[in-house]
Amino acid sequence: MATFRILIDSVDKALDFNKIVDQCEFNVDLVNGRTYVDAKSLVGIFSLPLYRPLEVIAYADQASTQALEERLAEYVIEPVGANGI
Repeated sequence: MATFRILIDSVDKALDFNKIVDQCEFNVDLVNGRTYVDAKSLVGIFSLPLYRPLEVIAYADQASTQALEERLAEYVIEPVGANGI
């Protein structure tokens, strides 16, 4: 499992983010405070405030989460904090 913070500040970026995450074979959540949503759910993404930094939690091994972070590089504002499985 790994976590990192991202900023999705437009509808186009939210759509692009969703397309990238939807290709993952593992679960990915977006967190804002106490609200957790499935990052593969477009409705879930739009239920969060897009103008604030969000936390991504990727439930996968280190290699997979690192690959995801690289694909999402334009959104990442804080690097991965691996919580190692």
